[in-house]
Amino acid sequence: MSKMKILRSFAVASAAFFIACNPVSAQWQTPDHSVPIGRGSGTGFKFAAPGVAGQTLVSNGASSDPTFQAIAGPAFGTQSANTVFSGPTSGGAANPTFRALVGADLPNPSASTLGGVQSLICSANQWLNTISVSGVPACAQPAFSNISGTAAATQGGTGLSTFAIGDLLYAATTSTLARLADIATGNVLRSGGVGVAPAWGKVALGTDISGTLPATNFPALTGDVTTSAGALATTLATVNANVGSFGSASAVPSVTVNAKGLITAASSQAYQNATAAQKGIVQVDGTTITASGGVITAVGAAATSIGVGTTTIAGGTSGHALYNNAGVLGSRSALPTIQRFLSGSGTYTTPAGCLWIEVLLVGGGGGGGGGNNGTPATSGGNTTWNATDYVAGGGAGGGTSSVVTGGAVSGTLTANVLIAGGSGGSVGLYSTSGVASAAGGSGGPSSLGGAGPASVFAGAGNAAATNTGSGGGGGGTNNAALMNGGYGGGSGATLRFIINSPGATYGYAVGSGGAGAAAGTNGLAGGNGAAGQIVVIEHYN
Repeated sequence: MSKMKILRSFAVASAAFFIACNPVSAQWQTPDHSVPIGRGSGTGFKFAAPGVAGQTLVSNGASSDPTFQAIAGPAFGTQSANTVFSGPTSGGAANPTFRALVGADLPNPSASTLGGVQSLICSANQWLNTISVSGVPACAQPAFSNISGTAAATQGGTGLSTFAIGDLLYAATTSTLARLADIATGNVLRSGGVGVAPAWGKVALGTDISGTLPATNFPALTGDVTTSAGALATTLATVNANVGSFGSASAVPSVTVNAKGLITAASSQAYQNATAAQKGIVQVDGTTITASGGVITAVGAAATSIGVGTTTIAGGTSGHALYNNAGVLGSRSALPTIQRFLSGSGTYTTPAGCLWIEVLLVGGGGGGGGGNNGTPATSGGNTTWNATDYVAGGGAGGGTSSVVTGGAVSGTLTANVLIAGGSGGSVGLYSTSGVASAAGGSGGPSSLGGAGPASVFAGAGNAAATNTGSGGGGGGTNNAALMNGGYGGGSGATLRFIINSPGATYGYAVGSGGAGAAAGTNGLAGGNGAAGQIVVIEHYN
């Protein structure tokens, strides 16, 4: 007789039903906890071994034995999107089904666990700031205390977090602000110009202020010059009540001046007559003593002697004036002296008692060119006074191709007389029996003369006279057809000037004469130029 057993097995998330029948055979017994599986045709049973706890016996199709396994998707069939396998949304217990989630399916959140939260739309300018343990959010408008960091200038802030009292803000760039620190009182904020940061500084009256300050803005002045507030009319304080005219033909004014330059006292003082013990005025008689143009003159042997200071003109010195050339009262006590400097350099010392000096400078003369020598002669040196104050230039050395110039005048001060140096002379040609020879050119003459004369045909150049500053003559050529003779050297320049109230010392240098050029082939040597000189005439009282 057959026996049927009905088996039910449930998984955690699903339910399925399976039915198996034991055949009539006595082989229905199966191992513990296994499930018999019919083989068909009355041939007995197989069995499905027990699975892992929680697994379910699942069919594997018509041609395969069922097995215990975890519930997989195909066991549930296809479902709608966004559904879950769950019990009922409310009420009592019921079999689970696939359905959409509801709020009650989610747990409430806590400080340490996730949970469901309600939706909420915040009003303008609010933000979500809290969520309760029931999952209910709340909105509020934030306070500045809720924000950290520093707002940049592009965000409407300053980009700065600290300030000092008195700081000013200014645009450092097109997108950043900067602090201008406060400084000491008495300074104003001055524009740096377009595109430049401002800065503190003093007001520049010449550039920062325009217009005219109204008189009403002026305060009252006190002291030697007084005004009323808001007015510019001035009143000079009285410092000397004795007013009037002072001095006459017989009296001189006497005034007292204080440290401010104000005359505090004024009066007239009669001229005092000259005596042996005091200086004073002297009246001339027009016969033995005359006066004309401010010059007093003793006339004839019978003239009374006249004393002025420590200088006395005795009778008989007819025509002797009491004023010297510098306009200083007194007789001339010494005749002029002369110093000459003919070479080298050094320091001139003004003699004691010298009132003014007259100086003559002559530059050195250039040497004459050598016959048929393409190399020019040596130029003359510059004669100078007090370095570059006055310069008499030396003459150029002669060559064989063209006339050379004399020395030039220069200097930082202007002389009374300026004479440029003379140019050297050109050459001459001479031919006899078809053979040409040349004569050298004469040297350039200075203001003192003495230039080296032109050479004779086929003759050597002549030297200039000593210390005249003149140029040396050029050398000729001998029996050399169409060869150039030497041109004469240029002379030095001349300067003459006067120095009133001369200083104690002056540096000087005398220009040397240039050496004549050596002779070329079939030529003769040029003559030497002369050195310049310095003459100083010293004038006394």
